[in-house]
Amino acid sequence: AASRPEVMARAMDFLDDCALLDTQIASPQEGAYVNFVPPFAGSASGTELERVEVQAIRAADGAGWTGSAWGAPTWLTASGIFTWTYSLPASSVFTEGVYLLRARAVGPAPDASPAEVSFFYDVTPPLTPTLRSPLDRQTLSLATAVLVWDPPADEGAPLRYELELDGDRYQTEETFYAVEVTPGEHTWRVRAVDAAGNVGPWSPTATFIFEEIVTRTAVYLPLVGRNILSAPATCELVLESDFETVDAWEYNALAQRVNDVVYAGDWAARVGIPLGEPGMAAYSSVAHRVTLPANAAAITLDYMAYPVNEASDADDVHYVSLLDAAGTVHTLSTATSDARAWEARSLDLTAFAGQEIKLYLGVKNDGDDDTAALYLDEVRVRVCR
Repeated sequence: AASRPEVMARAMDFLDDCALLDTQIASPQEGAYVNFVPPFAGSASGTELERVEVQAIRAADGAGWTGSAWGAPTWLTASGIFTWTYSLPASSVFTEGVYLLRARAVGPAPDASPAEVSFFYDVTPPLTPTLRSPLDRQTLSLATAVLVWDPPADEGAPLRYELELDGDRYQTEETFYAVEVTPGEHTWRVRAVDAAGNVGPWSPTATFIFEEIVTRTAVYLPLVGRNILSAPATCELVLESDFETVDAWEYNALAQRVNDVVYAGDWAARVGIPLGEPGMAAYSSVAHRVTLPANAAAITLDYMAYPVNEASDADDVHYVSLLDAAGTVHTLSTATSDARAWEARSLDLTAFAGQEIKLYLGVKNDGDDDTAALYLDEVRVRVCR
């Protein structure tokens, strides 16, 4: 009979052989999104390796593939030993969702720590994104067109987007894209592509117009002559706001009255994302309707601004724009200042005399961690005749 030391040595040899068993899964990759049944393959090692066994489990209900149907989880023998494969069932027996794959090397005893990966099976194309801006026949006055769309409702794989502008294709994971355009008409559309490779339908095509605006500056020269008397100009304010009361201003997306950064009085307005807040892609503005008389000789917008722009990010923009009576948007001013001090600013609105306009003072944030904001006070629109 074997002595006790011999028995112990044999037991240790057996345990060592089991401990040396190892299994690796090469395909599919952990967390993969697929729209096809992926190959299930890998490798194994061990001094007494005899075979490799696998399991396929449907996460939704815990059912396992038995070799012919979904039922109780079952260990099935793979083809090959040191390099192994197993043919998963046809796509007709897969429903969309998460699946868990396991593999274990088997010798005198199975590997106690099977390899595991999961994958997401998704064969449904995403729905159509909705174009938000610019809309069809909209006119832009800024050479950097920011194309914005709403994502489709989708509960499957994560989405990226394919944008087509004038026949050129661009890809992005964001729901906006900034691109330089030339004067004239431009057409664009967008579609969603999910991480599994399913391609959704194109959105309807929209055509927008980029029209450069030349801001007119009024220059007044003295009238020189003999016995000529010029009538003095008469001026009036058609908009005068210090934000001390809640009046006719519209506060859009993140905009609000504040009392922490104020030029005069107790209140000012803030648009954009203040320092210390997380970044996000957003347009934020205050807006006010103003009627400009047709007989005006000069119309000016004057206001106090306190600009903030972390890292002077060129893609975070302070802007002034207006919507004219025909529904055309005109960008009057853009800036990327990080002055963090009150500045007096003035713009000429004379070209829009005789119209009811909607004036916007706002900030565009591009979505990164550097944010931009703009504080506003003492907004005046002055008309002189």
